[in-house]
Amino acid sequence: MFNFFKKYVVLFVLLLTIFTLSAQEAKNVIYLIGDGMSISTITLSRIMKEASLSFDDFPFVGFASTHSADANITDSAAAGTALATGFKTKNGMIGVTPDNKARKTILEAAKEAGKKVGIVTTTTISHATPASFTSHVSSRSKEQDIAKQQLELKPNVMLGGGLRFFESLFDDAKSAGYDVVLNSEELIKSSNDYVLGVFTSSHMNYDIDREASEPSIALMVRKAIDLLNNDKGFFLIVEGGRIDHAAHSNDPIGTIYDLFAFEKAVKEAYDFARRRKDTLVVVTSDHETGGLVLGRKGYSFNPEALKNFTNTPDIIVSKINKEFSDLKEVIKTHTGYDLEDDDVKRMLKHKDSPRPSRYSAGGLATSSLLWIINNKANIAWTTNDHAGGMVPVYAFGPGAEKFTGTMDNTDIPKRIFSSFDIKNKVLFPE
Repeated sequence: MFNFFKKYVVLFVLLLTIFTLSAQEAKNVIYLIGDGMSISTITLSRIMKEASLSFDDFPFVGFASTHSADANITDSAAAGTALATGFKTKNGMIGVTPDNKARKTILEAAKEAGKKVGIVTTTTISHATPASFTSHVSSRSKEQDIAKQQLELKPNVMLGGGLRFFESLFDDAKSAGYDVVLNSEELIKSSNDYVLGVFTSSHMNYDIDREASEPSIALMVRKAIDLLNNDKGFFLIVEGGRIDHAAHSNDPIGTIYDLFAFEKAVKEAYDFARRRKDTLVVVTSDHETGGLVLGRKGYSFNPEALKNFTNTPDIIVSKINKEFSDLKEVIKTHTGYDLEDDDVKRMLKHKDSPRPSRYSAGGLATSSLLWIINNKANIAWTTNDHAGGMVPVYAFGPGAEKFTGTMDNTDIPKRIFSSFDIKNKVLFPE
């Protein structure tokens, strides 16, 4: 009887909390985008973790379509622009509509309203998704121009990779009042109103390959929230950008472990929001990448085959000597696999091959190892590019109840904005 009563008290408190949160506007918004994250990668990661993911606890869930203005399958620039501005654009375009007209982003609107704003990403800070919230260019390839526009916009916090695009701007950044930090220790110590953290020359390392001097995305989010939190509120955009890159290579190891890292970042945002009643947290993806299929033959797949890796396959292949004479030993040490003779032949055939893609530095030898991994796990990928499926949307906090059912990606920033305590609603007029 007591347990029955306790159950309904808990339910009543939950419903009361939801009603209270839905009746007010958010002072803070934390918008987290798992680039390339799909239902299948989420499912595989949950099974690998053997526990729920942080955003599984969010009370409201919906689904968003992702097509761009000129294609059924979007790229990250068009998707990022939709998620930032509420407008569709062509693939490759950043912060502008197909007629090249600049559209105000939700981050820019928050800044104009007097809120602190920030960017956290595991790609270059000037890459497509963060660029879509902070710049307006005809092509995502113009990263040096994007970096300059980002600095001119002057977000309070910018954290990620891309030293090659920002190093020449460090003097300008310091003159503008930024504390420029280059590693985890410097980031932790910084307490400035403006912080520019650039931790790698290009994209940040996959989380499973990350050194301690390079901050995790969870640390970057925790620090960004600490720096941004103030009486007027803040807007923070967070991108788990390298989930996408690993999926482009059909690499389940990089994909899963970067998704793990991303969901730890979500937990930082969720924990902050749960301690108060004024913060909306929205988690979504810009598109799915790789077309992961859980099962390639039969009615089961084998996540156990993915559990003993020390690094991504690229890094593991780089540990093999030039002659590949220690191939079986290295693979055993870093994956737990005892390679069969056919697998050894498959990899030896490509030991001197050039790299096949921008994401797979180990070349066809890495591709061969990936084939072995996916075969052992009994999973398959349909493409090395993006795919056109819908993506999930998770929400917690004031206005979270708006993020249910089926929506377009352009609806997400509109629903965020309608729940944000910005008085000037001209960004998305009704």
